[in-house]
Amino acid sequence: MWTGATRTPVIRTGIMTTIWCGCGRPLLWLVVVMLCTPQPTHALQVLGERDREQRIDTEAQLRALYSAVLRFHEDSSAWPKSLNAACTPSPLDCLMADTGQVPIDVWGSTVSYVPRSDGFELRSFGPDRRPVTSDDLLITYPLDRVIARQISGCYRPLQGWWTRGQTVVRLDTIPGTLYRYPGNYSLTISLPRHPVGTEWFPVGKDSISLRWAYGSHEGGIRMKRLGDTLRGRVDFEDVDSRGELKHWSSMLTLVRSMCEA
Repeated sequence: MWTGATRTPVIRTGIMTTIWCGCGRPLLWLVVVMLCTPQPTHALQVLGERDREQRIDTEAQLRALYSAVLRFHEDSSAWPKSLNAACTPSPLDCLMADTGQVPIDVWGSTVSYVPRSDGFELRSFGPDRRPVTSDDLLITYPLDRVIARQISGCYRPLQGWWTRGQTVVRLDTIPGTLYRYPGNYSLTISLPRHPVGTEWFPVGKDSISLRWAYGSHEGGIRMKRLGDTLRGRVDFEDVDSRGELKHWSSMLTLVRSMCEA
């Protein structure tokens, strides 16, 4: 489901670890993203890690499809009748090999697309493969834009940032620079190395995903939204622009602040 990088999961207690390797190149860096969860047994933990990996892949797939539908509407002033119609101009943008392929999620179910007069709904039925249950992954337009506007703004680190210097994480509502999808939004973030592209997007109504890339190597942080506070856990290792190894492992808290001009 992900382009430009492959992933090898590594199991650790209570967190999700993902090693990113680009197209057979040597391992460069490590990023871990997860909210605190109670420690399960080893067997349940492995299943939990696999489920989270699958959900992250499906979120990326839905975001690509979401953006394809928005592009179709921008070009034709109408919602496509099907996802295949939206993806025909560029199937790779929909993470599909060709235009004849039907969008299938990682659990083997067809991605549901329901156009409406004022928008549309995209839904993966999740691991239980049953519609409208608690494990569904859902993007609804224009609600997604409403949620993005509510969350957008500037946030300052309150706990766990990788550097002690003053920094601001800025979430905008213009398209991001990672894939330049119209459904993914602009992110300004300070990292040990300057990324070639960044973006963020809502996940449901109460979480967000921050994403970036160094060349073909991607990383990200998943955070829970609690009012004007964003919380998550990060475990990040990389060589910075001066060649020094940086290890960033902490609970992370960001709080809304005023944006400077």
